[in-house]
Amino acid sequence: MFSDRLLEWGQKLIYKNTLFCSLFLIYLINSKEELMKKYCISMLALAISLLSYCKKPETNKSCQFTYNATNSKLGWVAYKYVEKLGVKGTFKEITVNGAKEANSIEEAIDGISFSIATSSVDSGVSERDKKIVEHFFGKMKLGDTIKGKVSEVKLGKANLSLSMNEITRQIPVTYTIENQDTLKVKLEINVDDWQAQESVAALNEVCKELHKGKDGVSKLWPDVSITINSKFDKNCK
Repeated sequence: MFSDRLLEWGQKLIYKNTLFCSLFLIYLINSKEELMKKYCISMLALAISLLSYCKKPETNKSCQFTYNATNSKLGWVAYKYVEKLGVKGTFKEITVNGAKEANSIEEAIDGISFSIATSSVDSGVSERDKKIVEHFFGKMKLGDTIKGKVSEVKLGKANLSLSMNEITRQIPVTYTIENQDTLKVKLEINVDDWQAQESVAALNEVCKELHKGKDGVSKLWPDVSITINSKFDKNCK
């Protein structure tokens, strides 16, 4: 292109003048030719500025993002005691369907569905896990699986369709993307919205003594905090 040739010609001209001034400046360094010395110094400064300004920008790379189950983790926090002490956990078996390679993380996850095997619950205490499976999820209809689907992913917001106890609710979700390849999601749910009062009561009953706080009251809250951290594979060309 003409603009590229002009840029190349200008760079060569600056280079030749700069080289000349550099050599000549050495000669003049102890001389009295102040005018020529100032001219060469000015040319050197101009050359540095123009060469930096005229440098061709690097071509933007095109990147593709793909969901990676190994680098993804879902965490939950349930609450006991009146003062609301958090108990952390996760699920070890989560199946994701519909994930695709796309130009952005938003495009990659829009439309994906997932299912969680509730028997894979992991709170760090095996005896507690057994009680959660039997007395919490065991009181639900089709309580062996939690299902969901993600849609309308755009500008930090998305819609989550979450099915549990044969009830489906639509949940607005906010998310952030860090370091261009890591998706982070935080949301709060109340299992009463899925009519899980019987499940909460049953689990609290078998854990009655363990759910007593300083006031002696046994309490299991229906509130659950959920976090998702997922680092996507990034392939740039």
